[in-house]
Amino acid sequence: METWLIVLLAVVFLLIAPVLIAYYVFMDARRNEIENPLRWALIAGLVPFYLGLAIYFLGAAKKEMKPR
Repeated sequence: METWLIVLLAVVFLLIAPVLIAYYVFMDARRNEIENPLRWALIAGLVPFYLGLAIYFLGAAKKEMKPR
């Protein structure tokens, strides 16, 4: 593989993907009226290896939704 391709993939997975995940979690938490959407976005974006996204889906989405 070309070196530039490896660098590009590393940038996508290490820099861009966490930002997109944090944005998605923030918007989803706001839409579902979950308490502290910024906190969940930071957890999802900063915890490595996509574990933050899994934590959000397993924990926050089930526990903190306000009834409509």
